[in-house]
This record gives sequence, C-alpha cells and structure tokens, in this order.
Amino acid sequence: MTKPKTTKQFLKQASRKCPLEHDECLDLVQWLCEQKVPFVHIPNEGLRSVVEGRRLRAIGLHKGFPDYLIFRYGGVSGTALEMKRIAGSDTSDEQLLWGDRMVALGWDFVIGYGAEDAIKQLKELGYG
Repeated sequence: MTKPKTTKQFLKQASRKCPLEHDECLDLVQWLCEQKVPFVHIPNEGLRSVVEGRRLRAIGLHKGFPDYLIFRYGGVSGTALEMKRIAGSDTSDEQLLWGDRMVALGWDFVIGYGAEDAIKQLKELGYG
C-alpha cells in the first residue's frame, strides 16, 4: 500500500483496515443478548430516496438520533448509544445535539468507537 499524500487518502486507507460499523454492531448485539440487556436499534442509517426520506421524517424519524436505546431496570431511563467505526468516522453535530437532549432527559449518552469500546463503556455504566 502506498503512503497517503492527503488526509482524505489517509482516512480512506485507515477505513479499509478497520471493521465496518455494521460488523461492530453485530458484536455489540451479541454481547447485549448474552447479557440479557433489553435494547432496540433505531434504523436511521442507509440510503433512501427523497420520497422515502420525507415519508419517514413525517412519522418521526430524526437525523442524528442515536443508534441504540439500551434499557435498564430501575434507576436512570437507560443509555443512548451512538456507534462509530474504530477509525475514519465522525460524529455529526446532529448526533451530538441528540446526545445532549438525551442527557437532559435523564439518559446516559455514549459514543462507542467499535464494539469493544462500546461494551467497555456500558460495563462502566453497570450493564453486563
């Protein structure tokens, strides 16, 4: 592999070396299920037509909403989790705004850079 000349080339090469967010999410979901932690995935990702995007926004889809809501019994409402790849992935302003909103509503908010990081943070919050 040639040495990258620009930041864009560097990020592209780095992103090839790390798992896709989808693959990281599969590992996270396996752990959540093994621990019997109740959760739901919010399918905000993916490419959609303009018409489908409008239809989904009309029924409540919000740009930047966290990928997972992870519930707990008693105490705080739960944890809103935004999953990212280990490298080459940015958090949008909308995602950070939703994180602030969730905290204001009594939820924990974490950004997991890969399954290992997400699981570590969830354990620190008392899951598993």
